[in-house]
Amino acid sequence: QLVGYRVGNDKRDQQAQIVYVTVGHMLEALVHNPRHLETFSHIVLDEVHERFVEADFLMALFRIVLSRPETTHMRVVVMSATLQKALASFFRPLLLPSPGSAAPGQLSLPGRTPFEVRDLVWDDLKQEFPEVFGQKKEPDFAKMKPSKAPQDPKRRSEELTRLCKELSDHCARLLYALQSRGYKLVLVFCPGLDQMKEMQLALEKLERPSMKPKVYLVHSALEEETYREALQ
Repeated sequence: QLVGYRVGNDKRDQQAQIVYVTVGHMLEALVHNPRHLETFSHIVLDEVHERFVEADFLMALFRIVLSRPETTHMRVVVMSATLQKALASFFRPLLLPSPGSAAPGQLSLPGRTPFEVRDLVWDDLKQEFPEVFGQKKEPDFAKMKPSKAPQDPKRRSEELTRLCKELSDHCARLLYALQSRGYKLVLVFCPGLDQMKEMQLALEKLERPSMKPKVYLVHSALEEETYREALQ
């Protein structure tokens, strides 16, 4: 077996040469066995610019472990879209006899895509897709400006939740507008599962007989069967 994985209590990595693991699994393994890293020749950390506590803690552990002389044979590949310079400085060894001469190597790959990429803000959408707005009242974004947003975290969270809910209808109308213009596939990123379900409900309310899109919700909290078809 060439490739395996370990996710939660599910693992299929019998004699696999490449193993995909979650951040949580790696942390748990290191806590129970600090020498666990010695079973790997190379470790690849992907998307490290998506900062969260567990990932930052894992990188800190790697920084310490890789600074020990007995781990000089190990190679760690750290991939990020935005943190190249900071990462090179962060992973400079601390405890090796000559850390100054052990600077990590850097590889920069220019981003390329065969597709046109455009950034559209709210006012751009109103000009390009007027059918999305019509007479419908627009969300009040001004309430979330730093000078006007509630200072209490709970109230601020409630305001953001309300704003996302108001945007669901506009987003559903935008998706229908894109479909009418020939777009076959649209990938939508939402803040969380609740917003994904609100988007799905908004699409169902606007359902048009001649334009009924297939909607797939892809989220770690959902059963795999609910989105397997989207991966076909």
